[in-house]
Amino acid sequence: MKKTNDCDIEKLFTAVGETLRKQEFVLEESIFSKILPKIEREFQYNNQKLKEAIFVWDIIRNVFAPVVVGGLLLILTFRIFGEKNFFYLPIELELKNVSAQQVEVIGDFTNWQRVKLKNQNGSWYKKFYLKPGRYKYIYVIDNDTFFLEPEKEVLEDDFGNKNSVLVI
Repeated sequence: MKKTNDCDIEKLFTAVGETLRKQEFVLEESIFSKILPKIEREFQYNNQKLKEAIFVWDIIRNVFAPVVVGGLLLILTFRIFGEKNFFYLPIELELKNVSAQQVEVIGDFTNWQRVKLKNQNGSWYKKFYLKPGRYKYIYVIDNDTFFLEPEKEVLEDDFGNKNSVLVI
């Protein structure tokens, strides 16, 4: 038998190690080639789920959240300032220089119910909050005299009564 020295043993271990590493690689490659399709399918599934989650998040972030925040701001604004300040305009009806005990107004904005006006130094007035549009009305002085406002347009209603017209 041939005598070996330390250098030969080292070469032998190196050769054996390389062979084993090659075998491991071949073994790993064969295992990996079997597992790879499963890993790719799992990755594609997870990638699809991630895309769906991102899509849902984008919808929440870009659509739902602004709508909710806008709605809350609108509700808060209505709570603070009141609905009348946004959809209705303040209109003051005033009848000047009328000596009477009582002046009322009736019209389609009062559902044809009499509404008393306030007196201040011979001027009768009342503030209403009305939506933009055309309104028919007439003043009633001391429960028996109907009075049309002279500067306003006059229209006849379905019953043949004449009414002043208020346009907002």
